[in-house]
This record gives sequence, structure tokens and C-alpha cells, in this order.
Amino acid sequence: MYAKPTCPTPLKILLVVVIVVELAAIGLLLAGRAGASEGRDSAVEASASTTPAPTDTPAAPAASDGGETAGGDKASSEPVTLTVTFAGDCTLGTDINYENERSFNSRWQAEEGDATYFLRNVADLFGSDDLTVVNMEGALTEGGERADKKFAFRGKPEYAKILSSASVEAATLANNHSQDYGQTGYDDTIAALDAEGVQSFGYDRIAYVDVKGVKVALIGSYFPEDSAENTKEMTDNIAAARAEGAQLVIVYVHWGQEHEYDITEGQQTAGRAAIDAGADLVVGSHPHVVQGWEVYQGRYLVYSLGNFCFGGNTNPDDKDCLIFQQTFTVTGDEVAKNDDVDFIAASVSTETDRNTYRYLMKDKNYDCLRMYGYGQGMMTQAALLLDEMEDAEHFIDLMVTHNYLPRLERWASPEGIVTHVSGKYYVPVNGYMGQDSHVADSTKAVRLMLGVDDNREGLLRLVPRFPASWTKCGISDYPALLGEGRGKLAYTLERGEGALRLRAQMSQETALKVRMGPLPLEAKVSGVTVNGQARPFRSYVSGDSRWVWVDGLKGREFDVSVQMDG
Repeated sequence: MYAKPTCPTPLKILLVVVIVVELAAIGLLLAGRAGASEGRDSAVEASASTTPAPTDTPAAPAASDGGETAGGDKASSEPVTLTVTFAGDCTLGTDINYENERSFNSRWQAEEGDATYFLRNVADLFGSDDLTVVNMEGALTEGGERADKKFAFRGKPEYAKILSSASVEAATLANNHSQDYGQTGYDDTIAALDAEGVQSFGYDRIAYVDVKGVKVALIGSYFPEDSAENTKEMTDNIAAARAEGAQLVIVYVHWGQEHEYDITEGQQTAGRAAIDAGADLVVGSHPHVVQGWEVYQGRYLVYSLGNFCFGGNTNPDDKDCLIFQQTFTVTGDEVAKNDDVDFIAASVSTETDRNTYRYLMKDKNYDCLRMYGYGQGMMTQAALLLDEMEDAEHFIDLMVTHNYLPRLERWASPEGIVTHVSGKYYVPVNGYMGQDSHVADSTKAVRLMLGVDDNREGLLRLVPRFPASWTKCGISDYPALLGEGRGKLAYTLERGEGALRLRAQMSQETALKVRMGPLPLEAKVSGVTVNGQARPFRSYVSGDSRWVWVDGLKGREFDVSVQMDG
């Protein structure tokens, strides 16, 4: 028979005494922690840990001692959701060798130092998230010596208010312009950002930010070239962040080739290596144009967001850019893999023929006919307006009725100027303005709707913007620059139940990228086929619709089909 063991009375007394002492010690420890944390900001707290930078990387001053964690103990096992927003290249200032009346500095003076002018259109978006991160490309300093290079960017330290005024909380300095004015300029930039509450990071300076009790690590990496050494530095930082107890690890990388829309093999290799090493998200910049994105191992790789508040060019050729936003769900050390993301299309300027250094996001209150400019290039602005498909249907109906006459026999401009069928001269209908550009603008409007973009040598992009309510539309014998020169293009776009189909024929072999849409925001794209074969695709939101990109195509005939669930 089993007998329950007994404990002698003296031993019981000893155990009780030990337990009482331990409870008293725990109480004193908790009281000490509570006193130490009194008065701390409970919203967002940050610190940065520093190890010596490699000799070929700018040395970064320490932001704190020993890499203390920002949030103290690990978050509880309760799920926490937090939204992080990312924008691209931010050059607050200009190159002194290119200073003129249209420069960033001149705009600052014209606005009489009103820091809110530049990012006013995104301040509400940034203010509604939990953390906003940008790439700070250039020095904020009054000192230092200009680097011997073609472009070296510098702005006043007070320009840091531009970021803080729009709720930007963090900025990477890992790029090819952060040391344009040497170590002095680099140190001054960090100080200027710190003064405005903007946490800087980059190279071996890992920022640890406490967001809603979640310890977030921000890692900035610079790839002057694709190399195993650069990749190892990045993955070592990821490992260091994990060792410091980071629950969410985000990597912002400066990489790729400037003004190239296609990623390099090295970008993809390095980006995937970051995910394999433990990064939860990789975001990129440097090309100054928007590049693609992919989902790898359930994590997002966004290769380039393009420019943001960019003082490096008074009139960038490509003003299109992206804001990327992801909402994470963190439970202890686990970050859920999800598609709770948003790609927000925008322009670096509110005007098309110059840089106003003021970010433009789409606004459904625009008058759709406002796009009719007077001799101004309007492609970017018009694209933003047309992507708001609720407005676009009315506009396109008017344009087809009043401007585009069948078989390309003649065109009417917004002022009522009509070209003769021979194309040799035009005549006034309701007044005569004498501007060839009026006819050109009308032509561009039609080309924009048809979505024929042959401006890149050796590549044709089809990005039609027909209203969502149209079930079938198309063009035939349309002149376009194809693979070997000018040729003819035809396509038909059809909408059916749960599917969207584009059939295109070219008169010669052509490299092709296709954007399909618009689809409902809630649409779940289950797959894409090209000529009956499954193809990879990218799905994103622009305006009030969802769109799908398919690229890497080459040939003369294409049958592209997008399938949707439900």
C-alpha cells in the first residue's frame, strides 16, 4: 500500500521562512523597477547599440551604452498589432554646385521656413500608424568639407523638422550620401535628427524601438556593390538584433542600380539571405524609381520605393514613388506571416514639369477634368487621377465622346481645335489658341487610357486604365515602338465572372510587361496564366482598385488571364 510521505515539523518551519524571504526579495525588486520606469514615455522609446564599423564603412558614433533594450522585459504572450510605414529617398537640401531658384533650399525660403509644407499631404497617414521610417540621404550640417564627387547633398540642421512635423520617427543613414560632408556632417545629421526625436540607424548602429511593448530592431545596410561581404555584415546585424531580444526585425537596404526598374540578381540574393537570417521585412531604396516586390518564406521583400521628399533633382524624369505599409501581429517572439500590407502610389511633386518637393497622394475629391493642362506634361498626374476609377469612368466617357474620333483620323483638343484628316493643318472650332501642345495633350490623354507605354527602349508596357464597368474594349493597328523599331499593336481586354483576360498581338517580337485591372479592392487573385502557362505575378492596391503586374514576357502573341477567387 502506497503511503504519502510526511515532512518533519522543523523542516516545515524552515521551508516557510525561506518562502517568506524570497517573496520579500521579489517585492523589493518589482518596486525598484517600477520606480526606475516612472516618467518614461510609454508610446515609443528608442536606443541604438553600436559596434565598430568596418574600415570601408562610415564610422558611426555610439547612441547608447551596451545595447540596452528599449522596452525592458519581453512583451507578454498576448498578440500585439502594430503598423509600420516606409517611404523612400529623402534628400533635405541640395548640392551647392546646383543651387538655383528652383532648388529645395529656395523652396524652404519661399515657404518662410514652414517645415510642414513638404510632407503635409502624408502627415495624417504617418500620424495614424505606430512607426514611420524613411531613408535620410544627405547631410544636415553647417560644417564639414564637401566630398569630391559629382553630387553631394547638404541641408540645414533645422530641416530635420520636416520629418518630425509629419510624424516620421526613424531614418536610416546607411547610404551613399550620408557622409557627403565627412564625419562632421554625419555626426551633425545624427544630432539634428535626435533633436527632433527622429531615431537614426544604419551600418552597425542598430536602433531598438519600443512600439506598444514590442521590441523592434531597425537595421540599415548599404550595398555599394553586390558582394558576399556586404551580405554577411547585414546578416550579422540581424543575428545581433535577435541576440539582443528583438521581437520584430526590419532591414532597410540601400542597393541596386540607379534609374533601373528591374532588380539585380544580387538584390534578390541579399534580400532573401536577410529573410533566411531572421528578418521579418526587407525594404529597399537607391534606384530613385519604383522596383518590384516579392513574398519569400512568407516575408515581404520590397526592392525600391523610389524617391520621397527629394531635393536632389529639380525635375526628376520619373516622379512616381511608393509608400509601403505593413501591419504586424507579434505574439512573444513570434511574428505572424500575413498579407496585411498596403502599397500607396504617389508622386514626389504636385506638378509634372518641376519638383515642388511636396508629396502628392491621390485624392478622390479631384475634378477628373482637371488633368487637361495647357501645354504641360501630365502623364504622372493623369495616371494618379485615372487610378481613382470612380472618377475615371466619367472622364473617359467624355474623352471618347468629345476628343477621340474613330480610326485615328482626327483629334480634337480641349480648346476645340480639330486637326484636318490629312494631319497637315488644324482649324479652330470654338476659339483658336495656336498651341500645338493642345493637340499633343489630347493625344497623351488617349494614350494614357489605352495604356501603351513604349518609352523604354526594348520594352513595351501595357497598362490600360479602362473603367471597371466596361466588359470589353481594345485597339487594333496601333502604332508603337516594339522590339526592333516601330510596328503595330492590337489587344482586347475582356472581363468575365471571376476573370480578366488580355489578348495582345504585335507585328514583331517584343519584351512585354502587363498591368491588369482594375479589380475590386477585396479581390483575391488566385493565379495568372500566360498562353496557358502559370506565371508569377504581383498584386497591389492603387487608388480605389487592385492591380496585377505580370512581367518578363517576350514574343509576338500573348494571352494573359487573371483568375480571382469568389
